[in-house]
Amino acid sequence: MAELKIIFMGTAELSCPSLELLVAQASSLPVDRLDACATHFHVAAVVTQPDKPKGRDLKLTPSPVKVLAQKLNLPVLQPAKARDENFIARLRELKPDLIVVAAYGQILPQAILDLPPHGCLNVHPSLLPKYRGAAPIQWAIANGDTETGVAIMKMDAGLDTGPVLAVRRTPILPADDSLILHDRLAQLGAAGAPGLLAHDGPRVLLDDSPGADCYGATGQRLLAMVELLVGLQTAWVGRVGELVGLGATDFRAQALTGAAVDAYHRTAAELDGSIRPVLEALLARLDDRFAAVAACGVPDTLVHGDFHPGNLVGGTSGAPLVLLDWGDCGAGHPLLDQAAFTGRLGAADLAAVRATWARLWRDAVPGSEPERAARLLAPIAALRQATVYRMFLDHIEPSERIYHETDPALWLREAARLAAGEGTT
Repeated sequence: MAELKIIFMGTAELSCPSLELLVAQASSLPVDRLDACATHFHVAAVVTQPDKPKGRDLKLTPSPVKVLAQKLNLPVLQPAKARDENFIARLRELKPDLIVVAAYGQILPQAILDLPPHGCLNVHPSLLPKYRGAAPIQWAIANGDTETGVAIMKMDAGLDTGPVLAVRRTPILPADDSLILHDRLAQLGAAGAPGLLAHDGPRVLLDDSPGADCYGATGQRLLAMVELLVGLQTAWVGRVGELVGLGATDFRAQALTGAAVDAYHRTAAELDGSIRPVLEALLARLDDRFAAVAACGVPDTLVHGDFHPGNLVGGTSGAPLVLLDWGDCGAGHPLLDQAAFTGRLGAADLAAVRATWARLWRDAVPGSEPERAARLLAPIAALRQATVYRMFLDHIEPSERIYHETDPALWLREAARLAAGEGTT
């Protein structure tokens, strides 16, 4: 199995979560072709700015990235200038496959950009092309923006002008200042980079996802997205064990039932008394509901877990449509992906998308009943969202909890609403 050799270039505190997660991540699921083997990668060296004099006594102080790299036992390079020929020669000796850059603090010369076969990836704390260059966090707040995020881009000779490969968004809340937003964007950027280190055989994905994300798409573009997902899912039918072995979350009946019951018990105090009986009845009869879903004939397979237009790029001007962000993927019923995708569609698009989804599965599994399966799964899909956020809250930093601590209760209320709307639980 091929292993990517990565050099990480960063200096500021903003860079540290990206480096830490890159080191922690031994592999990631492939993104565009899930029948390829997982890519393994390792960080061969870290490049950061030289130690700077700080404080009243002007004591030389290492950058936050250098401190972290030494803690992780990684080799550290500290050139005064990135264009230094001796430094570039040292990079050539290391033979990196990819360079990941996050808040390094110097413009890279073309000799470095051209060095790794798979190019240089930059983690930039704004929704490019907005706020290229310095201080994007401060500019977003100063201009009264209500949303910002992290763009992961393939670097070229311009200043933050390369093609954007992935975007992660976050709202700017009234209480946010530059420090709060800085920490949140650092975590978003860290989560984005490893997921792009995916390949199909020897081919790395980075050059294969041009174009902006598909937020706001309508009509035929939406249908193309559904066709892409169902095509991937049908390729994994009968291989659920492989998915779980690769680390995908188990969203099949038994595992999801247990997780949903746990999420309910841990969140019940946040729910109104009128909602709890509906949820308890739904949970008590989940075995029967899953049996009815199974009888519809659509088999368990790959579940993307966060399938919506914003997680796809391309699909116009000849660019291929690429489905990104498999961080919440799992193994379970494929129509669990339908609810998040259709939740914000207008009536005309909603009808066409549902019809296309059903047709694709009827073609793949003749005699199946995907429409009925989707109806039965609607409250289960909401329960799954509650379990995902419950697991998320169990593993995030305490400072991040304020942004998501009400999400499990929100999705449990949605599950109760859907179950009650059926006229039966």
